[in-house]
Amino acid sequence: MDPIVAQDPDRAPCPRCGSPNIAIAVGIAEEINIASGIAIGVGPADYARDATRRWEDADAEAHALEQPLPDSSRETLLDAQRRLYAAFIDLWSLREALFAEAGIARRSVDDVIEASAVIALAHDLGNVARHGSPLRRLRSGHQPIFHQPLATRAGSGGPWKFRLDVEHDGTTADGVGIARRAIDEWRDALTHWGLL
Repeated sequence: MDPIVAQDPDRAPCPRCGSPNIAIAVGIAEEINIASGIAIGVGPADYARDATRRWEDADAEAHALEQPLPDSSRETLLDAQRRLYAAFIDLWSLREALFAEAGIARRSVDDVIEASAVIALAHDLGNVARHGSPLRRLRSGHQPIFHQPLATRAGSGGPWKFRLDVEHDGTTADGVGIARRAIDEWRDALTHWGLL
């Protein structure tokens, strides 16, 4: 600081203390960088993808798809289509999960699939959703085909509902209805095996 400034008698006093003196202070500051973080995740203990969880996920997706749509936009329909495909893939993957993870005999699992036309169809639809068409081995006996997703409305002005038709063996049926019936039939088998 210039010594002349410190000796200037016309210098204004400090607004806080009223002193005309100048104080000069020198200090040292040290900066410390501290980094911390927390990671929260879902691990195998709380998100097992076993047969029960696959069935629960398929059931939750079907339940959501049975509810009215918020709108009839392209994005909403594509999201609903993805959710229906996910439900069918979960149903399709039950077979492997039951004998590989739950210890159910492969023949017992295949007997459930072969004894139910709707479970066999849902299994094929999961295979189509996962791998595409055509299938090499058909559980239902015929190649199923997904149609385009639709938003439908009963009457004039009711809520929008999701619909994705499935063509199979010369007939057309609602994909959400197929998923629901297969989920309900799988519930019976899983309950019989003590998994639900």
